Amino acid sequence: MLLLKPLVNWKYALTTLERMYRYSEELNLEVPSEEVAHIWRVYGRQPPEERERMIERYRRTGAGGYNIAEEAICRSR
Repeated sequence: MLLLKPLVNWKYALTTLERMYRYSEELNLEVPSEEVAHIWRVYGRQPPEERERMIERYRRTGAGGYNIAEEAICRSR
């Protein structure tokens, strides 16, 4: 499973990450670590205020699971 780059809707990158994990389970595909790292780089390049907004967007739009919100919070410290 690969991302279409650049991420056009980067503000929802955390939700994209969740969908990658969910679809990979449903379709029995692997999520390459490079793709996961790319999403975390997009997240990490944002200023703290935008990272907070990205977490809030994820909480509104994501189904939860995969420890994405928790990981994002840890990466923001």
